[in-house]
Amino acid sequence: MDNSNQPKKRNQLALDYIHQLMMLDCNARYIGTKSSAAVCEEKCSTVESGDDFLNTESDDTEEDENQGIHPMDIHIAVFLCADDFLRQYICTKLAMCQFALPLLVPDPGTGEVEFPLWALRQVRKSWKCRQESAGTAVQRYDDQLMSSTPAPIISFIRLGSSSQSKSQILNNIISKQKHDVFFHRHCRGSTPNRSLMDGVVEVSWYLPGGRRDDTFDSCVAFMNLHGDASKHPRQLEFLQDVSTVNLVLLSENGLDEEAKRISKALFDSPVPLICLFSGKEKVLPGPNRTRVRLAVKNKNEALLSDEITHHIKRCVNYQLKKNREPQKNSLEKCLGAGKKHFKVDEEKYTCKLGHSRAQVLMNLLGQEQNEPPIAKRTCFPLQAKRKQIGDPPAIAAELLILGYPLELMDGETAHVPLVWISSVLDKLITLLGDKKVFVLSVLGLQSSGKPTLLNTMFGLQFAASAGRCTRGAFMQLLTVDAEMREQLQYDLILVVDTEGLRPPELSPAGTLTHDNELATFIVGLSNMALINIMGENTCEMQDILQICVQAFMRMKSIKMKPSCIFVHQNIADTSAHDKNKEGKRRLLENLDKMTRTAAKEENREFSSFSDIIQFDVDSQVFYFKNLLEGDPPMAPPNLSYSQNVQELKEKVLSIARWQKDCTLLSLSEFKIRLTDLWDALLKENFVFSFRNTLEIMVYNKLEENYAKWSWRLRKHALETESRLHNQIMSGQLQSVDMAELKRDFDGIHKELKDEIDRYFKEEKHIEILIQWRANIDKRMEMLRSELTEETENQCKELLSSRRSRAELDKRKSEYEKDLLTRSKTLASKLQDKKLSDDEIRKEFNTLWVAWSSDVSSETLRKQPINVKAVVENTLLKRFEKNTDIINDILEKREQFEFKLNEHVKLSHYEHIKAIVWLNAKEHTGKKLTQKIQDEVNRCIMRREEKKMDFSENFIYELLDKIEHDISVCEKEEKIQFQLKYKVGISVHTCTKAIERFEKMHEKFQKANDPLTYFNSQREDYFQIFKQSCEGASSVVIFVHLLCNQLKTAMQQASYDKSSVQIVHDLKSNHEAFSGNRSNLEEHILKDLAEKENFDLYIEYMDQPERYVQFFITKIVVSYSEDSTNTAKILNDNLSLLTDEIVRTVNTVTDAVIREKGNVSMWLDEFCSQLGNHMAISREDVRNTEREDITDLLFLKNTLVESLLKMVENVKEENKKSLNLGMFRKRPDEMLFQQMSGCWEQCPFCKAVCTNTMPNHDTDHCVEFHRPRALAGMYYSNTENFCLDFCTSAVISDEEFKPHPESKWIPFKKYREAGPPYGSWNITPDGSEKCYWKWFIYTFRSKLEEKYKLKFKGKGIIPGSWTRFTKQDALQEVDGGINNRKNMIE
Repeated sequence: MDNSNQPKKRNQLALDYIHQLMMLDCNARYIGTKSSAAVCEEKCSTVESGDDFLNTESDDTEEDENQGIHPMDIHIAVFLCADDFLRQYICTKLAMCQFALPLLVPDPGTGEVEFPLWALRQVRKSWKCRQESAGTAVQRYDDQLMSSTPAPIISFIRLGSSSQSKSQILNNIISKQKHDVFFHRHCRGSTPNRSLMDGVVEVSWYLPGGRRDDTFDSCVAFMNLHGDASKHPRQLEFLQDVSTVNLVLLSENGLDEEAKRISKALFDSPVPLICLFSGKEKVLPGPNRTRVRLAVKNKNEALLSDEITHHIKRCVNYQLKKNREPQKNSLEKCLGAGKKHFKVDEEKYTCKLGHSRAQVLMNLLGQEQNEPPIAKRTCFPLQAKRKQIGDPPAIAAELLILGYPLELMDGETAHVPLVWISSVLDKLITLLGDKKVFVLSVLGLQSSGKPTLLNTMFGLQFAASAGRCTRGAFMQLLTVDAEMREQLQYDLILVVDTEGLRPPELSPAGTLTHDNELATFIVGLSNMALINIMGENTCEMQDILQICVQAFMRMKSIKMKPSCIFVHQNIADTSAHDKNKEGKRRLLENLDKMTRTAAKEENREFSSFSDIIQFDVDSQVFYFKNLLEGDPPMAPPNLSYSQNVQELKEKVLSIARWQKDCTLLSLSEFKIRLTDLWDALLKENFVFSFRNTLEIMVYNKLEENYAKWSWRLRKHALETESRLHNQIMSGQLQSVDMAELKRDFDGIHKELKDEIDRYFKEEKHIEILIQWRANIDKRMEMLRSELTEETENQCKELLSSRRSRAELDKRKSEYEKDLLTRSKTLASKLQDKKLSDDEIRKEFNTLWVAWSSDVSSETLRKQPINVKAVVENTLLKRFEKNTDIINDILEKREQFEFKLNEHVKLSHYEHIKAIVWLNAKEHTGKKLTQKIQDEVNRCIMRREEKKMDFSENFIYELLDKIEHDISVCEKEEKIQFQLKYKVGISVHTCTKAIERFEKMHEKFQKANDPLTYFNSQREDYFQIFKQSCEGASSVVIFVHLLCNQLKTAMQQASYDKSSVQIVHDLKSNHEAFSGNRSNLEEHILKDLAEKENFDLYIEYMDQPERYVQFFITKIVVSYSEDSTNTAKILNDNLSLLTDEIVRTVNTVTDAVIREKGNVSMWLDEFCSQLGNHMAISREDVRNTEREDITDLLFLKNTLVESLLKMVENVKEENKKSLNLGMFRKRPDEMLFQQMSGCWEQCPFCKAVCTNTMPNHDTDHCVEFHRPRALAGMYYSNTENFCLDFCTSAVISDEEFKPHPESKWIPFKKYREAGPPYGSWNITPDGSEKCYWKWFIYTFRSKLEEKYKLKFKGKGIIPGSWTRFTKQDALQEVDGGINNRKNMIE
């Protein structure tokens, strides 16, 4: 790495040193040095002539200002300042870089020397020993923690100063690659002055590779004391205690007394001694093999290294020949000697406490090993010991935050303990919040360097060594720096390391299944998967590519979009552009080939890898050189490896910038994704079994919000229609301005559209939501158009009705005026007679009879229609070709009974063999019969509510409707009805309704007959007459008449307004109506389970629309019967209307007085201003006005007083009961209309389409399907029910016959069966609700009786179904309800 980019500020040196060490960058040692080019540039002087150039007299005196910090001072300073964990981390990285490790470290502040044994505990090395026996070479592989590995210790010290570098001599012995294991004076950046290295003892090991040219045949430890040993007596004594061989470099300048004493002690010691004389070119050899003298001056480095190596071996072997084992010490064994002189880190209180706690945990784990395997797989082994160790999930979450790996998948059992992992993630969310997380994983063959890659990239602590070091999968958490979060678009990084694919210990078949499942699980969890390929072995490359392509194809099938990067390691020359280009081309060819092969196996149509995943071969393929530069185990890391990793890291972390559709989950969503993936993997077919819970949650939440948006639009339409109704009935509106009406709806629609825009922009899962945006916009637009048209039609119908009644209303007004005039005249004559009430009534009755007689003589009353005759004649005309029509009409039947043999045309095959097909057709016929009767009933009811008259045309409308329903059924169900059925159902339906038609006609007649109307108001007219006889003023009579008109109008207006509010209240507060259709269905299922009534279930399954309406009506009626609910709403609306009327009275009175108007003007203004709030027409109060009223203030006060008294009486009546007949639009009908939609049923299982748009042009779908037995499905040529869910059937290899005479259709191609199959989208997700399993087992005998089938053979009820209870079913439904509720919140 170019040192020109090294930091200039000293306060950055420590962090940059650790970062480069983490990246296995050997240049970490030179972090504080300047590049040679920079130093040369800074040292340029300003010489002006040749003489100056050759003059060097002043050069020695100039201070070198370019000397930087000694690199090893940075190293020791960081080590001294680090905590124990960081020290351990630094030592492991130094060991991987093949650098010497600090063994004894003096503290410059206190002078104490520390023996950091705990920091060295995690250093692990592997090597091969080669031994020859009888001409045969035997290799032994070792993989050991170096702290506990015994080895000969070669100590190297220096006495006095020397021009020779002791550390460089050691490097030449240890490393054939000329790698600077020990830093020396000739290393780049070294300076004469160093502050912290003197007295430091470093340790390193030579490790053999099992080759003939190994320097040593076994592991050898080298300890190097920096500085003059005579000045560090404690370190020297320690080395003398632990060494196998002492190696001493003697000064060429002679030795002082202390140095001589030390050299003599070393000579007298039993430990072999090798002395190097730095000032001598030749010296006499030593007295024996354990006392060696070597000259160093001007000697070839290679020769010197060979001589020293030779004598070290001789010293060690000499002890063996003397039947004495040479001294071998591990660092642990050195601890005893270390404690005499030094501070040991393991003696710290924190270290001892941690060790004791670790022992407790290990003991607990040992106790747990005897528990059953199931217990181990399903929960954390220490959970049972909660009281002893606290809260395990919380501890695990804290460890994750601290940077420790957590086991995600148990490598022994290949199991993911969902309960445990979910608990840990919940605790993590509690501690950190529900943060956005980027999930990075790595896949590759065993021993391909996956953990090393991740550890190097992020400084993690995944286990890394030769062979299988990872079993299962582990995850480690990283926190993104606050300054980088906005740029990267996530808060956390979750790194997942996995076991190697193609493990040799598994059989080929087991390996394939295991690897595919592991790859699918890991890729599904990840935003980015690193595909690690080691070397250029074509066979191994094919293996990993095949597994990964399968995994990515599965993700495509379940609509997940992870990304991938291929990392091709161990490539000889990554700089060869043409070779890399060719390699990428071959890789892409292989990927495309694998894709086509996998697609063929999965019956998918993919031709290239880019069809299943966004992939750019130029930017998503990285080539790495070998990790090691040379032969292991002594080879250092390749400098370019860390550079390659850094480039890869930058690409990976910036995924949000270059990967479109990158979905970054929160921690809670990651937990859901993990659960979905694992649950699906446990099933036989992953793609078939996978349910994307997150996508379902997002969609359900969207549907919940759509229900709110659509209700606001519908509520606006209802309020608009009510306002227009009041204006029309008040005579203020004579026509509907469609432009104005559309502008009115455009306003609320734009408001809702803006809200929808914000929702789709601001919700968390924009990338998931976007797929439904067009659908939501279309549904809102269609609803807006539908409601606008409906409002327009209702207004036009109302205007037409009002115009047709204009003449009648005019005559009624004239009759009323005549009656009031006669009453007033008679009353004025009787005022002075002081008559009793009975006498007044007698006089009024006489007046009433005379007046009625006059009205009757003027009114040509229409003769009542003979409804029965009209109905029968219409039927005779319609079915005149049917010879039995007269008998059918005359035959009076309470119920119409569907008879298969009489009403359906059956083929010869059906008569002979297809008994079950007949049952199905019988069921279809009965279902159609019920549907026709329900629809006819609704048509009649709507006409009754609108108070319309009976007519012959209405009968024809009903007959056309019946014929249409029969035709649709014949087309969809492939059934042909006899004429006898059409005639029978038509005659029965119409003749049965004759009594209702007669009442309809009678009510219409009464409503349109003036005398009938006046007779209903006779008592009110008597009261007016009585008041007049008693001398009441004109104001009192005026107020009485006006209050009567206001009472009717106010009651109707309060009911109209309350109906919308009741629906709104139910939608807001009743759980069944607070969501969408799916939520309503959950509550219906709960209600049915609680009642446990088979007949209700059948009605719900056979006639879902009818049953839903019944369910809604039942709840609304129950709600209405509670006076605390409805009375409050009604009375609140009455109060609002009263306040409005009082304000109007005051405003109008003041205005008329100012204008000096009369009571007629007062009524004009009064009715005009109230027309928006209630239906009160000026014509309705025409006969109320009194010309003799002049005191308008008295009128105002009297009216307000009477009004308040009248309203209180109405409120008291409301508290007693609710009159449902007063609703122009009943709340249950409004609610049903809002909750309604498509009512098509799945042809396999009868589940109802949940689309909220009737007649939608998209496929029918439903969240949860049912067992096919509920639709009477059976196995061919048997009478055995078919129990599988249709979501399972459509992925199976089975076939079905849509109709007896049709061909067999594979379930996988069910849409080719034509209608209704072709319009259904049945997702093969493997979802099976236990609710329906409980239902089938509970009502098995009744289902057998209904469908004439048996639960036998292949249709036998599984034993697992028999264990489901009603409580299980209710808990499942409650769970679904609560999930929806939590989702909204």
